[in-house]
Amino acid sequence: MRTLSLPDIARNEVVSISITDCFTPFYSIRNDIQAESLRGAIATKQSDKREELLHFVRNDNNPVIARDNSLEAISKSRTDYFATLVMTNTLCHCEERSDEAISISKTDCFTPFHFVRNDIQAGSLRGAIATKQSDKREGLLHFVSNDSLKLFFLIFLLLSLPLFAQNENPEFHGYIQSRFTYNDGNSSSFMIRRAKLWLDGKAPMADNITYKMQVVYRSATDENFYFQDAFADVKWNFGFLRVGKFVPNFTLQRMQSDAFIPVLERANVINNLIHGDKSSAREIGVEGNFDLLNSNLKLSLGIFNGNQKVPGNNISNNLLYSSKISYDILKNKDELINIGASFGYRYLDNQTLSKIFSSTQSITGNDYRYGFQTELKLNKFELQSEFVNANIINKNAWGYYAYAGYYFANNFQVLAQIEKYKDFNPATNDNEWYLLGLNYYFTQKNKLMADYRTQFNGKGNINIAEIQYQIFFN
Repeated sequence: MRTLSLPDIARNEVVSISITDCFTPFYSIRNDIQAESLRGAIATKQSDKREELLHFVRNDNNPVIARDNSLEAISKSRTDYFATLVMTNTLCHCEERSDEAISISKTDCFTPFHFVRNDIQAGSLRGAIATKQSDKREGLLHFVSNDSLKLFFLIFLLLSLPLFAQNENPEFHGYIQSRFTYNDGNSSSFMIRRAKLWLDGKAPMADNITYKMQVVYRSATDENFYFQDAFADVKWNFGFLRVGKFVPNFTLQRMQSDAFIPVLERANVINNLIHGDKSSAREIGVEGNFDLLNSNLKLSLGIFNGNQKVPGNNISNNLLYSSKISYDILKNKDELINIGASFGYRYLDNQTLSKIFSSTQSITGNDYRYGFQTELKLNKFELQSEFVNANIINKNAWGYYAYAGYYFANNFQVLAQIEKYKDFNPATNDNEWYLLGLNYYFTQKNKLMADYRTQFNGKGNINIAEIQYQIFFN
């Protein structure tokens, strides 16, 4: 049993909330400015609609208070009696449960006020946001849907974490990519390609342990915020150990941030042949990263969930084993020559791989994947290329990409790319894509990008033109 602390009843605030499985007792008591009387709230439940309703009762002379799972009413004419009653914490008890998370904050204008819990019958999250109706001077609790709640709660969580963090300097970051796409006359569409928010910093009293938590919103796919990264790094002199949910170190372009690559999208072969769960490229596991030979040689070894019908849960004892090695032949401020190779293995147990096979085909058997990378930067010129192969039940899906870019007039970059991806889905076209792009950098992080892509499909060309503006706010 837990007792919630109560503020001074004389202030214009919601001062107490209590929740149990049957939604009673649930108290919300405040001091009305105009009537100078107390208000009581009784939580009831509408079973047919599966939603909670807070009904505010106004009784200037006889405030109504619910107590001990009943509708027992206590009638007193002196408001100071009830203030004393509240201050003694006799009304406010909340049962500690694993399916409840309660966060209360208060201001004179009733905002913010939040709580979330697991609904017993509906099996979904419900949220409440307290707002104020200035004309009526009443508190109103508005219940929001599951998807809206998750969006709100994740933003609220990231925004509030710096207030409660005990480490020295937690930092909050984020950027937005807004895009317009013209698809060969068939469609024209605006979208939020990515809106990312993340918090990172050092663990309390441990300078060698850092963390990152990141949420993302994408209007074309998810239409909702969700946790994308949640991991901690334990650093040592020659590398670090990473634990949590993150992208396995496999291939080059997948490990490059989408905020800094010179093309609007990663190549199809990278997006489709990397390991990933049903919703993203992230996996849950542990990975060791080693910096050798003065950090010119890098080695990565990881173990992750291998069979995921539900994101985050492994459905068997079969795990994913991933590795990567890369070597910097030349590395200084303006020049880089890098080569590398990646390898991964898992045993698939009745899995669907919709980016490689038909979405209705179930796969059981060995899944071997490997790739080779080359990266070159010489002052204003850069070249990058990769080849990736997936041998799954003795069938090979493969592909490659290569692009070259050149900076001119300090802020402009022009580039050209070719890519090819061959899979086992008869509905897709395996022909090459050709791309021309132009980027303008306001700063290193804030940029305007435009490209034109074309593919020959046997009946004519498919043409796609896109323009995107990216802005960081920290």
